[in-house]
Amino acid sequence: MIDLVQEFRKFAMRNSVVDFAVGIVIGAAFQKIIASFVSDIALPAINPLLGIIEFQELTLGRFKVGSFLEATINFIIIAFCVFFLFKAINSFREYGTKNKDMYLSKQERVLIEIRDLLKEKK
Repeated sequence: MIDLVQEFRKFAMRNSVVDFAVGIVIGAAFQKIIASFVSDIALPAINPLLGIIEFQELTLGRFKVGSFLEATINFIIIAFCVFFLFKAINSFREYGTKNKDMYLSKQERVLIEIRDLLKEKK
């Protein structure tokens, strides 16, 4: 039983699991912010343009189309934000890999040059 607890602790404390948990918590909070933005700011601004008093009360027969459209708008905004977040992260990674030599000290650069010269002689 103690081995199982230790193994679980080791699993739970791995960086990927902790990062995943933090991502879920931040994602849940971010979803609430976007939902509030859509329902409290964006839709009230759009409603007069569409001639709708309350977006959530928009129906098509017995179906509440307004609630569905609001959830769809929430999803689209969140998807765009996540897309741009990953795009920014990837561009930072590419920049870091392309320009990693600029972070090296003078001593490290000299050692790299020596290593490269030694490789050429072989």
